Amino acid sequence: MAKKSSGMLRKVLTWTGLLIVCFITLYGVLVVLAMNRTATISVDYVAIINEKAAAVPEDQRAWPFYREACIALNKRPELDPDSVFYDLDIDYPEWPDQEGWSYFADWIKHHESTLALIHKGAAFDGMGFIVSATVAEADRELFPDYYVSQQTYEPDDGSMMDVLFPHIGHIREMSLLLKYDAMDAADSGDNTRCLADIQSMLQLAVHVREHPLLINDLVSLSIFSMTFETVRDILEHEPDTFSSQQRLKLREQLLALDAEFEIRFYGERMFMYDIVQRIYTDDGKGDGSLIISNMIHTVSYLETFTDEEENNYSYFPLLAPITDLIFASRKELISEYDRRLDGMEAHRGVPLYEWQEKVADALEPLDSPQQFMNKYFFINLVIPAIEKPLLYSQYARAHRNGVVATLYAVGIHQKTGEWPLSLAEAGVTDGWTGKQVLIATVDGNPVIYSTGNDQDDDGGSFHEDAKGHIDDPSKIPDGDWIFFAPNQ
Repeated sequence: MAKKSSGMLRKVLTWTGLLIVCFITLYGVLVVLAMNRTATISVDYVAIINEKAAAVPEDQRAWPFYREACIALNKRPELDPDSVFYDLDIDYPEWPDQEGWSYFADWIKHHESTLALIHKGAAFDGMGFIVSATVAEADRELFPDYYVSQQTYEPDDGSMMDVLFPHIGHIREMSLLLKYDAMDAADSGDNTRCLADIQSMLQLAVHVREHPLLINDLVSLSIFSMTFETVRDILEHEPDTFSSQQRLKLREQLLALDAEFEIRFYGERMFMYDIVQRIYTDDGKGDGSLIISNMIHTVSYLETFTDEEENNYSYFPLLAPITDLIFASRKELISEYDRRLDGMEAHRGVPLYEWQEKVADALEPLDSPQQFMNKYFFINLVIPAIEKPLLYSQYARAHRNGVVATLYAVGIHQKTGEWPLSLAEAGVTDGWTGKQVLIATVDGNPVIYSTGNDQDDDGGSFHEDAKGHIDDPSKIPDGDWIFFAPNQ
């Protein structure tokens, strides 16, 4: 009996050992196969996001003029105004008649030829700046640091992750120069120069949207906001700056901007699709398996963890057969990404007065990108947090409407000597109510305003938090979003 039991035990151990050997062999084969997976780069997504810029004929591109203007600004940049005026112990000047404006006047005078270059560029419909992972030889003087640093990089493989957008900050600096020059022109009575500056600011905001990425749209909206604030300052200090014809032309240009306020997700999709084609195989049918080494490298590149930490994951290829069970396949990942982004895009264009009910609770919360073992880890890593950009789009639209309403009211005052009692004929609506922009008399002066986030008329009483959406209804303040308040 003992012999029989001993023989049975040996058989069990033998078969168990054989199964373990078979499992290790099979697992080893799977690991070898996984480690030999390769990506198929079939789509040039960088070329796709460059399509609009590349389509601009070379002799009709604004970029060569902008490049020269930015080189000049690099040689004589704006100093930090806050530190300058702090050292002088004076308040930041908000208009040319205030102490300290000479600082801006000197900067403007030094850049008269720079302003001419900006205006020449802004006269073109397209900018024509081609983004890539390298700096063009023609741009070497403008972007010397990028040009030098790229010599140490790996050769450009066409990855969206490597694309540089060094021109964006320079465009914003050109906008600042135009802003100060417009105010200086208004104060000196040069309405033609003032209007040209405002129009060039608007065109810079349009030009920066030439590439359909979220960062471009956000910078564009910030330039639009700067332009609207500049027009407000000009009308508050010098309401007669623009002739009736100039006001009409500016109003038409502002009303034509609706499409430029849209937040686009097209470029974000291209970014995700490019990553997917680099970290997954391609079976030719829209699916594929994860290339774990490429995934680890990409995550490190996106700075989810450091290069040193990347070495800690060097053993991950040995886990490839297991990670295949944990992470989504190529098809699953793209389908889930598109589903989430489609849901976000569905809320694009929802007006501010419907935001609280329709959007705040509907946008799908993002998982933490640190949840590394999540099936859709990469989606959580690269999908944008979209609530604020959608709101910024609506703020820009509402702000534009406030400027248009102000131009209308100033025109009525110039024509009749009286301020209108209603802005119903201004042709725009309050972004927070969908009704007319409001006007009231406060301390004998006109105030043009939106109800703000409390959506009730507080008679033109200013509150700094009235402009923006607030998640907690109990924290929404009384007060209005003021567009125009001379002498206030």
